[in-house]
Parts: sequence; structure tokens; C-alpha cells
Amino acid sequence: MSDQATGVKRCERCLLPATTPGLVIDSDGVCSVCRDYVPIQTLGEQALRDALVYPEGNPSDYDCLVPISGGADSIYNVFYLRQKMGLRVLAVHYDHGLGSENKDKMLKWVEESLGVRILYHRWEKEKTQALIRHSLKALLPYGPQTMQAALCRQCGYGIRAAVFTEMVNYGLHSVWGIHAMEKIPFRYCQPMDLSHYVLQSHGLDAIQALGLRYRQTLEISSPGASPLKLLFSPMGYPSLPEASQSLKVLHLYSYIPWDKRQMLKELQESGIDTQALSSAHSDCTLPPLVDHILRRAWTVGKKEIYVTNQVREGLLTKEEGMAHIKAMRNNLPDPAPLREMGLSEQEIRQILG
Repeated sequence: MSDQATGVKRCERCLLPATTPGLVIDSDGVCSVCRDYVPIQTLGEQALRDALVYPEGNPSDYDCLVPISGGADSIYNVFYLRQKMGLRVLAVHYDHGLGSENKDKMLKWVEESLGVRILYHRWEKEKTQALIRHSLKALLPYGPQTMQAALCRQCGYGIRAAVFTEMVNYGLHSVWGIHAMEKIPFRYCQPMDLSHYVLQSHGLDAIQALGLRYRQTLEISSPGASPLKLLFSPMGYPSLPEASQSLKVLHLYSYIPWDKRQMLKELQESGIDTQALSSAHSDCTLPPLVDHILRRAWTVGKKEIYVTNQVREGLLTKEEGMAHIKAMRNNLPDPAPLREMGLSEQEIRQILG
């Protein structure tokens, strides 16, 4: 099918645009992702209970540890484990200072209404902003294909470091609220290694970015991780230490179906205002910028792929999916977060295109 407004050919099944890197649409109008698609088979709640068994009995007053961002998936993750499965949940939140007002409301609801304790690991907003600012400047010469790393890597590191720290401290398995619907034929972000930060016009910013990344690994440390090794690896994400490999990193939506509408309905019935949760990544101020940059880089962003995945899975009709996609058009992000980080108007124009 063709998008009447833009003339772009789209997959007849899932609506992915033909301009998606790596995508092939056959003579029947079906894309390569749909041709290779295998419906997600969840393992069931009992399998999750079995996975959360500890060989020598529970090591603490909790059954599992849960990363919580304040977005819909992680909020429902805590809700399901606590309210539906009756588990004793300990939550961990990494606060980089750039979260939304909605995030704080959601976390408060979890603490007060669900009675779940949250452990907070915080890195000052000014440090996060400085790291993103210098990283963006250092990656400007490489174009939008690289810039997601500058915006998202600091959070990806912080979440893992905070969760792995508390998993080791408490001897608990973790259950993440990450769904398995990221069916894409390409990498969103090209991995950045040391060569991208040296011998270039923004060398001073590159050095400052590397220094701040190193500082983050020291101040938000991860057990058993070497700061220098993390610094020189492409994305710099830590892993659980060898001595704690018996601890499991599980994903709720590998065990129960991910269905955004049903999740929001259940949360609404439990007394939570779900209006803000209906949009993807409602817990942070950066996703609109990330999505715009990805659309610049690849012609298709995370939000659009998120919609096409739901269409493929049967969670949205094609008509509903197309309505969501049309609503994204010409939706320019607010540049205010970039200004607040200290970027110049010229640099912001380079970033946003």
C-alpha cells in the first residue's frame, strides 16, 4: 500500500515504510520483517514463579527486584508482580534529573498505593546535561545516525549499574518491564568507540564527554565493572559480575502478554491516572528529541516502529496504526531541553535538522 499523503510505499501487513533501512517489500506488498515474523509465545505466570525460586531459599525479605522508570511498562510490571502475583517487590529507580513531572507522580503512586519500597540512585541533573551536551557536540561530525548514543547511553548505563548493584546487595533476581516487540531490520544507533572521539574538530568536547562518562562510572558504580574498560567499550554498559551469575535477569513480558490497552485499563481500574502513560516513554523529557533524530537518520523513528509492531501483533488495526502514524507527522520536538543543556542555536539546528 502507499501512504497517500507522502507517496511512500508501506507494508500491506504492518505499515512499515519501504524507506526503512534493510527492509525489502515483496511483490505481494509484504515486508521482510513480516515474512520472518513468528508470533510471540509467552511462557506463562507459573514459569515466572518457577524462575524466581532461589536454590537456598529467599536471601532477603523480598522475592525479586524490579527496575522502575515511571513509564507504563515498568509501572505495570510492579503492579502485576505485587497485586496479581502477590510477590514482595523491591524497586530500583535511576534518576538522571531529566525525568518528567508524570514520572514523579507514578513513582509516588507505586510507593503509596502499592506499598512498594523504591531505592533511588541519583546522578545530578547538571552532570547529566553536561555529559549529553559534550557528547552531542563530539558526535555532530558523524550525523544523526550516531546521536542516540549521546542522548540515551547515560541512562542505559545508569539503570544497569543501579539494578546490578542492588541485585548483588540483596541477592535477588530482577524482573524487567521490557516488552519483546522491537522487530526492526536495522540498528537504531551506530555503536560509538574511541575513534569517534579523537582527532576531530570537536576534540575538546570529546575529551570532556569521555571524562564525564568516566566520572559517571565512578559515582554510579556497577559491581565488578572496570570503569576504564567501560569507557573504551562501544556503548559502555556493565554486566553482572562473574560471582553473581546465578542471579537471573528476567523479563515480565516474556511470561505474560504485552497489551498496552489491557495494561492501561487495569491500572485505571486500580486508581491511577493513566492519561499520561498512554504515550511511549512518558517518564522522560528526551524521547521526542530521540525520535526526531532517528527519523532524520533512518526516515523512521522508534514511535512509528512501535506502532507497526503493534499492528503486526494484532494489537492495533491497520486503520488505527495509520492514524497514529499520521499524527506523528510534522510533530517537531520542543528544543527547550537542548537549550537548557547549554547548546547554541546553531548546534540545535544541526541536531534537529
